Amino acid sequence: MYSRIKPPAQCSAAELESFYRLLLKDGKVEKRGLMNGIRRAKLLAFHYENKTLAGIAAIKSPSKSYRQNMFMNARTSENPDKYILELGYAVTLEKYSGRHICSSLVEKLISSFPSWNMYATSETTNTRMLKILERNGFQKTGEPYKGSLQSTGGEEYFVQLFTRIGRPIHSQNLLKHNGA
Repeated sequence: MYSRIKPPAQCSAAELESFYRLLLKDGKVEKRGLMNGIRRAKLLAFHYENKTLAGIAAIKSPSKSYRQNMFMNARTSENPDKYILELGYAVTLEKYSGRHICSSLVEKLISSFPSWNMYATSETTNTRMLKILERNGFQKTGEPYKGSLQSTGGEEYFVQLFTRIGRPIHSQNLLKHNGA
């Protein structure tokens, strides 16, 4: 078992395709524009069990209008312009569930942008993801709202918005990490 985290530009076509297919298999994303969203992400995280892609997650860079829509749907007073990064595309294959794969990927991704504010959304019934978000400093913001996927014939579910305020990096900590 091993994990890799890298920008999409450093991923092979096969890695991008595997990421895309696992997202589609999960059935919680719209197919239209998905590959472009994957390629626009800041970082993609891959977790392999033997040679099987068992889990994925990403730090996404959504458009301003998309962010505004998410915050408006949640009826929050939070300013979406404070949160330019989105934690998302987090999926673990069911047969690998319970191994903390998603939790580990989320922690690694967040640690790559410790001082950045970010947001995430999750279905209100996805208790595992809700716990992962809360353990990693995300807080519920606004109200749950109805979501739907056109690809599933408009199946409805409820979504909760979460935000996380970045932690300032102090110069003393940087000196310690750089060996000074």
